[in-house]
Amino acid sequence: MSSQSQHTRLPIEALIEAFIAFVQAETWPDSRRILQEHPELFNQEALPILRAYVLSIKDDDDSWWYQYHYGLLQFGRLISDAEYEEEGAVDNHVVVESLFESLDPSTGPDVVVPAAFTDDYQLLAELDEAASHNPMVHGDRIVIMERMVRQAENERRSFKTALLINLGVAYAQLPSDQQASNLRKAAAYFAEAAQFFTPKTAPPAYAASQNALGISYIKLDSADHASDLEKAIACFAEALRFYSPDYAPRGYAETQVYLGSAYSMLSTGDRVTNLRKVIDCYTGALQITALEDAERENVQQRLGRVTAELNRLLGES
Repeated sequence: MSSQSQHTRLPIEALIEAFIAFVQAETWPDSRRILQEHPELFNQEALPILRAYVLSIKDDDDSWWYQYHYGLLQFGRLISDAEYEEEGAVDNHVVVESLFESLDPSTGPDVVVPAAFTDDYQLLAELDEAASHNPMVHGDRIVIMERMVRQAENERRSFKTALLINLGVAYAQLPSDQQASNLRKAAAYFAEAAQFFTPKTAPPAYAASQNALGISYIKLDSADHASDLEKAIACFAEALRFYSPDYAPRGYAETQVYLGSAYSMLSTGDRVTNLRKVIDCYTGALQITALEDAERENVQQRLGRVTAELNRLLGES
């Protein structure tokens, strides 16, 4: 696409419909085609809408699959932010091809394969072709790639990033009765890949990846949810180092809402103190004019409920 904002005025219903088609595509070539046809899915303005839709999905298995595909869109956004610095320079075809080339280490022209890994890469290419007919082959590919990641500690960033993303995809494609566990592993590898986007090289992309990682921690269904929430809080706090009311008002407001939500769910620590932090976050978000009316109303309702709970607790003390 010739401009980042060229396709951002689509109706929300059409945007979500395109996203659902991307998620439910039967093959990765179908997924690639859908992204080529719908460049608006990568736009910064569209991502918060899609993120809200993903978070509204109640079924855990469906939620993880949709969150994983949202992660791929976020990574595509990171690719465009990192590779194209001038406004309007993003080419959707290049972004999609870069994304899918990173998912397929056998075809990525920009990934320099160290000589020590040439044989493994050739084997991965052969297994990838076999996996299109037998998804269980992804298990063999995972064994090879996890060994390669351990051995690639000192290799080029692009090489290791391609491995990490491909590992996430392989886990997501494993057909088993442990889909939720596999998708959590996929999300973890994607998060590790996103760490290669640093505050120095791509501050907006880094902040967005911290928010995405924080949301992943909130959604995790682990035995220690309090620990996951504390990790999410740390991610949102890190994102706020790069968002400000003046520099990135919408990102700032959204992150304040995420941070407030995490504190509201936190069961550890003093409840009154946590609720006061929630109120500070929601109040900070409401001061930003970039919020749309529906979003503002939602935050005001949350603020009302939290304020009522705090007043009740203070009245009981």
